[in-house]
Amino acid sequence: MLRDPYYVGYVPWKGKIYPGRHEPLISHELYERVQDILRHRSANGNRDRIHNHYLKGSLSCIRCRGAGHTSRLVFNQTTNRTGNKYPYFTCSRSKEGLCDLPSLPVEWVEEAVVEHYRTLQLPSDFATESRKLLEEIVSDEQSTIRDTHASLNRQLKDLDKKENRLIDLLADGSMPQAKIRMKLIELKSQRKRLEAGMTNTSEKLAIGASVLRHALDLVADPYTLYRDAGPEARRLLNETFFERFYVDDHQDSIELRMADEKSSVFADLHQAGRACTGRSSRRKLKGAHPSQRANAGLNKPLMVVPAGIEPATPRV
Repeated sequence: MLRDPYYVGYVPWKGKIYPGRHEPLISHELYERVQDILRHRSANGNRDRIHNHYLKGSLSCIRCRGAGHTSRLVFNQTTNRTGNKYPYFTCSRSKEGLCDLPSLPVEWVEEAVVEHYRTLQLPSDFATESRKLLEEIVSDEQSTIRDTHASLNRQLKDLDKKENRLIDLLADGSMPQAKIRMKLIELKSQRKRLEAGMTNTSEKLAIGASVLRHALDLVADPYTLYRDAGPEARRLLNETFFERFYVDDHQDSIELRMADEKSSVFADLHQAGRACTGRSSRRKLKGAHPSQRANAGLNKPLMVVPAGIEPATPRV
């Protein structure tokens, strides 16, 4: 259904696609984005027909990654004699004896992912300042756009004058008609470019500002948002924030590692957020008692941390 070209104004007929008479229901851009998501899920082996789980296709083995291999975690489910079902994840290379990652109960992995969403939290003052700065930038850009539109309008008026002169010459017959028609075609092409420029400048600003506002809303409290979400909403949030998760067990618990984030928007936000936190911490430590400064870097070890280039070494 999601691949039906009818949504963008086309009709399939006898194995071919023809332009339809109906108005497109969605834009080509949105249609292509949906197709990209469907292809991405297919590439990840994320088929929903058998043993469906919202984390399928998002989990990979950190042990295999450390050995230079790429392997995802496979969702399985066993049923005992009494009919009780036990869902779990296993490394896809463990069946061949190539990985020693044990089977991980699904509830362990689910809880680890929920806890990992705490790492997405941005400082509240950073989000507030970012929104304020965004509105200032939008206001400045809108002023620039007004100037750009005024310039484009002047160019469009010049085109009107040129077209009128050419039409007069065409009526007089004082110049070759073929040459005049070619000039009119060129002017028409210029007009389309100018009109597109007027649309694109405002649309791009509106889209960019909207994306950033939504991103700030999402990272306002991502932990609560994800914790309270249903399975399908969790799947979409994972696809929005993360490329994939790397998973390992550690002393009867799950150690979850994030390879990278799904969108560069969120990567940039968190980089800026960490920088903001660092500056704030330095301001607070300045003038503090020496014992406070000495202990400022100490915190409780976390089982869920972002992954670096190499897998983490075991803790002792």
